[in-house]
Amino acid sequence: MRGIRLLYLFVLLPFSAHAIVNVEGLRRVPEKDGFSGRFDMSLSGDSGNTETFSGSIGTRLQWKQGPVTDLFILNYDYGESGNVTDVNNGFAHLRHIVQVTGNRAYEAFTQVETDEFARLSFRGLLGAGVRYRVHEDDNDKTVVGLGAFHAWETLEEQEGVSDGGTDQFWRANVYLVFNYQLNDRVSAVSTTYYQPALEALSDARVLEEAGLKVKLANDLDLKISLEVVHDTRPPETVKKTDVSYSSGIEYHF
Repeated sequence: MRGIRLLYLFVLLPFSAHAIVNVEGLRRVPEKDGFSGRFDMSLSGDSGNTETFSGSIGTRLQWKQGPVTDLFILNYDYGESGNVTDVNNGFAHLRHIVQVTGNRAYEAFTQVETDEFARLSFRGLLGAGVRYRVHEDDNDKTVVGLGAFHAWETLEEQEGVSDGGTDQFWRANVYLVFNYQLNDRVSAVSTTYYQPALEALSDARVLEEAGLKVKLANDLDLKISLEVVHDTRPPETVKKTDVSYSSGIEYHF
């Protein structure tokens, strides 16, 4: 059985790295003190009349001690079509969480990321906020997060564009999470992020991710998700909206 569970890791379809990283979709509340985590990996490809390759690797590690939880997330995606790279992005995220009461927690976080096809050579950010659990019962839970972060962003210089180089800015970070337990094995979740620039509220980034999770075993889940990311002022040559969907197996330890 253990070998079968490990085999499932290699059929996991990759999740994408975007301007907004959905930490809520990757967070798992530790049930007890100590170390826990998740690892996933996928490889796929075609050869012959069609030449494609894609691969993804990701991990989530958590350490809990009393009211304090430290969370580390790492993900990298790469893909080729016709021997030409068409996906190349990744991120790393570190978050420190202090549970003050049963319904309120303080968070501090830092993140670095890159995305070749969004012209993002580098983005680093440092932020903090507060997280409120506004409702919870046996079947559903609602969480609101409020905070802000400072970002340093370097866009790739390209011929014909004028927005290359490095910029610094502040953004608010607001998120809303609905989690509903349909039955003992199936749960649905919706996560919405809203990140407006503090100097120009019309410059905003929005993410909506909806998903279903089906428990296959105590430490194994099937996950299906749809993600929409919208940037009102994206870099030149980059589209405002990205839509992606994924399905795969998630292994916990």
